[in-house]
Amino acid sequence: MEEEPVSNSIALRHQAWACLKSLGIVQLTTCDRRGRLQSRPLAIQQAEVEGVLWFFVARTSDIAAEVERHPRVNACCMDVDDGFYVSVSGSARLVHDKAMARDLWNSTSNAWFPGGVDDPELTLLKIAVDHAEVWSTDSNRMVRFFSVATAALLGSKPLSAVQHATRMQVNQTGGFQ
Repeated sequence: MEEEPVSNSIALRHQAWACLKSLGIVQLTTCDRRGRLQSRPLAIQQAEVEGVLWFFVARTSDIAAEVERHPRVNACCMDVDDGFYVSVSGSARLVHDKAMARDLWNSTSNAWFPGGVDDPELTLLKIAVDHAEVWSTDSNRMVRFFSVATAALLGSKPLSAVQHATRMQVNQTGGFQ
């Protein structure tokens, strides 16, 4: 059974990509050779609103090997202060493109790849996102805290002011539909 979109809010989609860009770090989940899910933090080099994420990874890393064996991945991040949560999944592949690496390079990358864009270990990881879920609250952290605390004291459920969007698939032109 195919899932129906909960929300088609263009603003929510753009907020998701803005969140990915501003936080800059995701928890990337891959599948290891035993079939276990492995998650680790990874810095985003670029998040394109068209549904593509770019990262630097080491050519001989576990991430690279896992993506080669099983390209389906998930990346998630959250901005707890703003009550915004994003989870995206898609197909990953390794890309060896020095010109692109040069365009995405920043001073922080030197810590991981001291040889710069010519470092033999440097490769790009490209994730073409085909599914995304976003949760966003319209209240601040303190309001959410008091809602949960009040519900706990009264034995009720907290008030929910959460927007949830799912299945923001990438269309054939590369943009979200």
